[in-house]
Amino acid sequence: MRCYGNFRLSGEPLHDVTRLAMMCGPSNGMRRLSMEAVTGVVGQGRSEVSAPLSLHRGSCYRVFAVADRGIGDLDVVIRSSRGVAIATDAGEDAWPIVQPDRPFCALDDDEATLEFSARKGTGRFAAEVWALESGSAR
Repeated sequence: MRCYGNFRLSGEPLHDVTRLAMMCGPSNGMRRLSMEAVTGVVGQGRSEVSAPLSLHRGSCYRVFAVADRGIGDLDVVIRSSRGVAIATDAGEDAWPIVQPDRPFCALDDDEATLEFSARKGTGRFAAEVWALESGSAR
C-alpha cells in the first residue's frame, strides 16, 4: 500500500490510472494484462459499466481505477460468471484499488466481469488490470 502514498489526481483518468498502476504494479512483481485500459462514463443513479475479465486458476490480480474530478466515489466489483462478487474496493474515493493490501487470486479458470459505478457524482473513469502469474503470487 506504500506505493500509492504520494499519488495525486491530475483530472485525466487515462493518464492517472497508468501512473497509479506503474507506481504499484511492477514494484509488486505484477504485469499489465492488456495494453488497452477499460474506460467509460458512470454516474450516481446510472447503470454500471461492465467489462469482461478472464481469470486463470492460480493467477492473482489487482484492478487500479481512477475517475475524473466529477466523481466522489468510484466503486469497482469483480463478479464471477455466476454473478457472485469475488473482490471489491473498500474505499470511498475517486481512485480505488481492488484489495489494495493484496491481490485477489483465482481458484479456478472463470469468465468474470468487472463492474464500475459511481456512488457520488458523474464522470469519466479508466481502469487497468494487472496480474501475478501462477507460481509467482506473493
